[in-house]
Amino acid sequence: MKHFLKTLTVFILLGFSASSCTTFKAQIRTNPAGELPKTFSLYTTGPERPERWWVEFKEQELNTLVKEALSGSFSLQEAWARLNQARALAVQAGSGLYPDLTGTAGASQGRQRTESGSADTQTSKDYSLGLASTYELDLWGRIHSEREAARLEVPATREDVNAAAMTVAAEVTDRWANIISQRMQKALLEEQLQINQTYLELVELRFQNAMVSALDVYQQRQVVEQVKAQIPLIEAQEQLLMHELALLLGKPPQTPIEITSDTLPAPGEIPVTGLPADLLSSRPDIRSI
Repeated sequence: MKHFLKTLTVFILLGFSASSCTTFKAQIRTNPAGELPKTFSLYTTGPERPERWWVEFKEQELNTLVKEALSGSFSLQEAWARLNQARALAVQAGSGLYPDLTGTAGASQGRQRTESGSADTQTSKDYSLGLASTYELDLWGRIHSEREAARLEVPATREDVNAAAMTVAAEVTDRWANIISQRMQKALLEEQLQINQTYLELVELRFQNAMVSALDVYQQRQVVEQVKAQIPLIEAQEQLLMHELALLLGKPPQTPIEITSDTLPAPGEIPVTGLPADLLSSRPDIRSI
């Protein structure tokens, strides 16, 4: 009986060890149902979004302001300076692949008395010229990696310039539209004030004829004063927008800017937004990542 149990235990252990040594077999996957198209379209079809979108408003005054801002904005000048810096750093990073040659030159002149102790002096001149060269073997690819990183930084910085230009154009257009909107609101308030003053005169005339009470007169006067109080707020907001627009153009805040438009332009046809993936190709701030 003991011999039988020992034999059974050995066979069980051999069975476990054999199962643990079984090789892994990957599961065969079948092809997905359906056929793939032969060609693909990366972008959606439809009218293209214009790069100079503000031109679609057909306002020469706006076009002039945006053009002036793109050439005088401090933010854009800073972005261009960063782009030039990135280009210089890319050139500097690639210089490590070439030998470094350093040249030195020197000259010296001295006077000393002769050994006899007389007043005679002897003049000596010494000239030196030397060259030194160093070169680092890029065994681990450090220099190539730094050069490639600096080279890829240039197009990313270029997209930052495009993003800054789009932001400046949008800010200028927003300030220009808000200035016109404030002026339209002011004109509407002035018209409303004139109507309320005329109605106040009628109420006062009716009060003189004992047709209305004094409360009606006071209420109408309050309406007139409320409208008058809104006009300075509109004017202050317009001046603030003018100062912001001047800064966007690269000018001092109190620089006078002539805006003659009195109505807002009608919006054009809204372009096709496309797929969410199209956003990756239309926004420079995403392309720079």
